[in-house]
Amino acid sequence: MLFTDDLGLVTRLVPIACELASRGHSIAVCNPAPAPARLIAESGLVAVPVPQLPRPTIVNKSRIWDVDCLFANIGLLDESFTRKMTAIHTDVVRDHDPDIIVDSFSPFACLAARACGKPLMTGRQRKDARTQVRAAERRL
Repeated sequence: MLFTDDLGLVTRLVPIACELASRGHSIAVCNPAPAPARLIAESGLVAVPVPQLPRPTIVNKSRIWDVDCLFANIGLLDESFTRKMTAIHTDVVRDHDPDIIVDSFSPFACLAARACGKPLMTGRQRKDARTQVRAAERRL
């Protein structure tokens, strides 16, 4: 679940989700932004409805020079925001009870996977979907 309306990360996950679906896995995808939601729907996958996402309080936004700075700029220094986003992700995982969590860049998905005792797979652009799915299925 990201609060950005771009296709960069979701285009990595849709092929993985489609490959998992072709192997008989039940798939649910979370991304409430309009462009990703449309891509998800057009691919024939089920989009999980998500609650209204909180907005963080961002202090001293700066140029991004590393991942820590990026996460600070998107609100992870706001403890209330971080706790709410983690709780939302954890609730979605508990409600849908997936076999595995597939994520591309969200610390909240990682935290939810850990809290719910689910294996986590990170979707990367360099590998094809079949290779990533085989690796994910070995974790089940």
